[in-house]
Amino acid sequence: MAVTYYLTSIGKAEVYPFYSWKLFSKPFGSTTEDKIFRIYGLENKRLVLIMNFDQEAYDGNTKFSIINLYGKNIKMNIDKEQNLKKLRNFAKITAPQFSKYILVEESFNFQKINEEKIKINQEIITEF
Repeated sequence: MAVTYYLTSIGKAEVYPFYSWKLFSKPFGSTTEDKIFRIYGLENKRLVLIMNFDQEAYDGNTKFSIINLYGKNIKMNIDKEQNLKKLRNFAKITAPQFSKYILVEESFNFQKINEEKIKINQEIITEF
């Protein structure tokens, strides 16, 4: 605790930044149903999942967080047009090869991930 206080007081990062680690902020398997948002790109009438891999500007965790923040706000109609505009800009930066994007909410039971077949429900939220 004292080390963290000292480092943050001189403008350095925390040694162990809990707030940004998904294990503590959103541990999958903590509920019977988890919901995440994903972006798919439309290419030759085929949907292609835009993966949350690390890029120069964003790491995978940051991409995951951005998509889920805007996706949740869009679904709940919280500043929908503004959040849709931000998500569209984000999608164009991270996956510019697609002409259209589709926001999908996926729900599943993470506790059953090791089973042979896991049921993933998909709901199309919007196309942009």
